[in-house]
Amino acid sequence: MVSKNINDIEQEYPVEQIKAENFDVWPIIRINIGLQKSFGENVKRKSRISLIYQMLLSMFYGFINWFGKYDYLILTNDQQRKKVNGIYYDKSAEYIAEKAGKSLVIEKPVTGHRKRRNVATKHIVSQSFLYPIITLYYRFFIKKPMIKNEIVLKTILKKLEVNIDYNYLIKRAIAEYKVMLLLLQIYKPRVVFVVCSYTQMGFLKACARAGVKVVELQHGVISKAHFGYNIQKPFSKDYFPDYLITYGSNEKKVFIDNYFIKPENVYPAGNLYLELIKKTYKPDSRLEKIAENFTRVVAVSSQISNENKLIDFLLKAAKIDKNILYVFIPRIYNKAYISEYNFPGNIIIADWLNFYEITIRSDFHSTVYSTTAIEAPSLGTQNILIDIENKSQEYYGQILTNDAITRFANTPEEYVSLIQHFQLLSKIQIQQANEKNIVNGYWSRIDELLPKLINNGN
Repeated sequence: MVSKNINDIEQEYPVEQIKAENFDVWPIIRINIGLQKSFGENVKRKSRISLIYQMLLSMFYGFINWFGKYDYLILTNDQQRKKVNGIYYDKSAEYIAEKAGKSLVIEKPVTGHRKRRNVATKHIVSQSFLYPIITLYYRFFIKKPMIKNEIVLKTILKKLEVNIDYNYLIKRAIAEYKVMLLLLQIYKPRVVFVVCSYTQMGFLKACARAGVKVVELQHGVISKAHFGYNIQKPFSKDYFPDYLITYGSNEKKVFIDNYFIKPENVYPAGNLYLELIKKTYKPDSRLEKIAENFTRVVAVSSQISNENKLIDFLLKAAKIDKNILYVFIPRIYNKAYISEYNFPGNIIIADWLNFYEITIRSDFHSTVYSTTAIEAPSLGTQNILIDIENKSQEYYGQILTNDAITRFANTPEEYVSLIQHFQLLSKIQIQQANEKNIVNGYWSRIDELLPKLINNGN
């Protein structure tokens, strides 16, 4: 359990005493430890050349929008964009940007920006434009940091068996801090909204320095098992959001005895995209034609960290009952999947549809510990979670506790048996049972919430 390992370290060592200039080092380093421990060997990193190529392609995306006057900045990424009737909406920030007014969306390209004509957001730019500035700054204007209590940091890294270039991470965080300060001086925003605060701590520290409040928008699972949201020592609040807008009320419990944020500053609002999908969903004729040959349809959401093990599990399950159709949903689609893994006829990839469109049609949804586990019931689909290395129980054992909605399977045999015998409930019953995880009424909740946060942000 990555979060437990990091939390144990925070209890054992004086991590709050590791500093560089005016930066607390540990909040920055702990995130990279968590990422490496969780995903290190499974992440297929792009080459430096491909990264530079992607940056050059995207850095002038929406360039003219930099030259405007804005009251709000929104830091998000292209993976938040989901298609509805041919238009891509940011599932975390779209309505907030529209409702707040005069908002500049600064989007980080992970897989690549969508074409402007297919994006709902009008005032959007690429975060790639900032990368050369940040890189030049940390390479030529920031010296190797003098780290107070560096020996403690080295001891921790050795104990956890991780290899991290912490000097680079510190220098980059300082450079991001400096560049963000410049942006804040130019735009003077009332509030900055961020998707995934724990990977942008230099930006957050700049907001704190400038007196600009930060509101984080939930993008994925938040639980006691997530290393990004569990802080055991009282570090400076400069590295964490002032407010957090979540899918449901369960997240408030995570922040009891936790220094990330106060529970009273957590506001459940629901999920924009789930409500859009439920409102606009139409059955897909292509998938329907395939599904009519099977007794059950299961949507299976993958993750980079455990994809090979998940596929191996699925291949074994597919042999047990060939009347079950598994619609595999890769984290990042690759045409080589089907040939590389030699998928049988009852495992398909419906690459013309996304997770939401597939899951709302399916009888069951499966994953290991993706956020899709809490999203699926709000689409009216029950979960059968594949408990590889106890990850499903670790993340969701205390959250998805209604066994009429969610079950856990440890073996392919147990998994197939659950698919065959799990009693199907109506979509309304399933959605109502998931209210603690994802509340309904997103638009009205945001309409009520935004003025409070904006006024508090003054």
